[in-house]
Amino acid sequence: MWGVSPIIGALLMVVVVVVAFTGVYIWSLNRFELYRFHLERLRSDVQRVLEEYVVVEYAWIDGDGALRIYVRNAGEVELCVLDVFVNGSLFMSDVGVCILPGDGGWVNSSEAVGGGYVEFKLVTERFNEIYGEAYRVGG
Repeated sequence: MWGVSPIIGALLMVVVVVVAFTGVYIWSLNRFELYRFHLERLRSDVQRVLEEYVVVEYAWIDGDGALRIYVRNAGEVELCVLDVFVNGSLFMSDVGVCILPGDGGWVNSSEAVGGGYVEFKLVTERFNEIYGEAYRVGG
């Protein structure tokens, strides 16, 4: 019986190690699959953001003080303008102007801006920021 006890102890230790590493393997496999899914989604989102390209063609303040901005979607995905900031402050929210690729559209304010010069920022649905400036035109 003296020779059987070390063999049973070694076999028991092998079983414990195999069971423990099987649990670690299953847990890590689940984590890696979850990580791969999130990484693929992030890559897809970043690719969509990079496909968005906006050009501000015209921007001015008319005689009534309204801000007029004409933007062209030169990207490969639909462009939707969410917010407009003027001189660092939120001026218009939930604008909802959507422009198809290759088309242009107007972002007009219904309220007057103060002064003869403003710096504005358009924020898109994919949280890209487009900067521009506008001067007062006319009386």
